[in-house]
Amino acid sequence: MVEKKASNKSKSENVVDSLWGAWLNQGEFFKTVEYQSLKNIESQKEWIKGTNEQYCQLEDNTKKLASEWKTGAESFLGNNKSILPLGDYQEWLNKLEEVGHKSYSIAFLPGKTTLEVLSKSTDQLEDTVVKVIDQNRKTREEATKAFDGVVEQWKQTQKVMLQFFQLNPGVSK
Repeated sequence: MVEKKASNKSKSENVVDSLWGAWLNQGEFFKTVEYQSLKNIESQKEWIKGTNEQYCQLEDNTKKLASEWKTGAESFLGNNKSILPLGDYQEWLNKLEEVGHKSYSIAFLPGKTTLEVLSKSTDQLEDTVVKVIDQNRKTREEATKAFDGVVEQWKQTQKVMLQFFQLNPGVSK
């Protein structure tokens, strides 16, 4: 009979500890939210970086295509001198290539600028979120320290109160 009473006492204590543990460990929820927020920001940064790399690659490929066109035109005109005699075509081809490169740069500028602004905004957001997380952690730690003594007293009082009641899990109605 003494063993049964000791067993009930530990069940009572476990119930109180579980209830208070769940209430006091709400910080785990916030830690999960904080972790997920930082993870999402990191995913966004990776997306921006990948998009920017693809955009730059597209711009480079476009410029290479213009240069290849110029080389092809030079070859064609060099082999067919009867079309443009006197070789004046070289200056025109150079100017066309230059205009092509500048127009591609102008065409790609809005997209590149948008990605740059988005990247900087994401970096600033990340800095802000990190600062908020640090402040929230400090606040939680201070609040936890302030309530530790009081909570421990409440837990002990509840454990003593529950000792008056016997927990019988086998009895149900």
